[in-house]
Parts: sequence; C-alpha cells; structure tokens
Amino acid sequence: MPMQDFCLPAVGGKALCLHDWRGKNNLVLFFAHSIRTCTLCWQRLVELSTRFNNYADLDAKILAVLPDSVEALSQDALVAGLPFPVLADELKKVHRLYAAQIFNATPDSAMLFILDRYTAPYVAWVGADLGQQVVREVESWLNYLEIQCPE
Repeated sequence: MPMQDFCLPAVGGKALCLHDWRGKNNLVLFFAHSIRTCTLCWQRLVELSTRFNNYADLDAKILAVLPDSVEALSQDALVAGLPFPVLADELKKVHRLYAAQIFNATPDSAMLFILDRYTAPYVAWVGADLGQQVVREVESWLNYLEIQCPE
C-alpha cells in the first residue's frame, strides 16, 4: 500500500510532492533532525550524498526532509552542496505522519524509509544514530527492489 502523499517546499525551488516520483523511481526518504543541532543527522546526509551515484545506478532517488524553514535551510552550506532535494517540514506535519507508520518511532525520531516506485514502504529504520551500516544496507535493499520490481 502506498505511503500517504505529501507536498513540501524544497530548498532552491518549488514544492515537491511524493507523487512526483510515483511510478518512476524507488525512493530513499530520510527524515532528519535539524542539522544545526544533530551532528549524527548531518553525518547521515553526507553519507547519503556520497552514495548518491550508487543509488542512481539502481534507479533510486533520495529525498531529505528536515524540520527547518526553507529560508534557514537555504542558508546552510551543507544543504546547498547536497546532490538531492532537501524539503522543509518546519512544523513536522509530514514527519509526524510518517512516524505514525513505525512501531517505535516518535515525531522527534530520525527515520529512513525505502519506498518502491509505487511509494509502498519496503523497510524503515529509526533513530538518530542510523549508522554507516544502515546507509550501506540501503544499497542491498535497492538491489532487491530492482530484482522484485524491475519495471
């Protein structure tokens, strides 16, 4: 079953919606804490950006959702250098919506989801210290999705 759609303002552009990718790409959807206060989330964003091309080779896109305003995110040098869209969820509405889908998640949890090209969730991780292992494991799941749903 597809995850609930959302639209959020993107840094450096217009609003982006989950349905923009439906039927096109698998998604790595990362809900982070504010990178101004959470160095672990900052590290995960850097790790995701270093794997950007690997994920693209597997027909996957990355979206990062941060609980900050577009204005604040637009002024951040790290965000400006990321090769994937960063969405502003200043009021954490989408964060709360997605946290409700995971047993041990709270509206303040960092979360990483892998969604198939129809936006159905395949796997999710919760916690600020998702770890390098999780970021590497994402590639295995994306490979699996390509085998299961190659269209």
